[in-house]
Amino acid sequence: RDTTVSTESLDMLRREIDELDNELLEILNKRMAISRRIGQYKKEHSMKVVQIGRHDQMMTRRMAAAKEMGMSPDFMRTIMSVNPSASRLTSSKGWWCVVGGLWAAS
Repeated sequence: RDTTVSTESLDMLRREIDELDNELLEILNKRMAISRRIGQYKKEHSMKVVQIGRHDQMMTRRMAAAKEMGMSPDFMRTIMSVNPSASRLTSSKGWWCVVGGLWAAS
């Protein structure tokens, strides 16, 4: 264990993590907005919500990219598979769409 990191350095590292978390939230929000647009398109064109070929292709690419970056492909699969069962749900708030494993209501 490295005991040379000062409290000030730890605080700085935590601020960096906080900034990255905020950026991640902004990116996820943009992604969800696009997912809603895709969902609306699929609804209007009577398309299946989940297109297995596209999903499998996306998952393979994301897992390979994660591995190239030194991340666990299984970790990426978990991230990209958040609540995929929601793709088949409808609710009073709208229609659910899965894009890349993440879901959004439209």
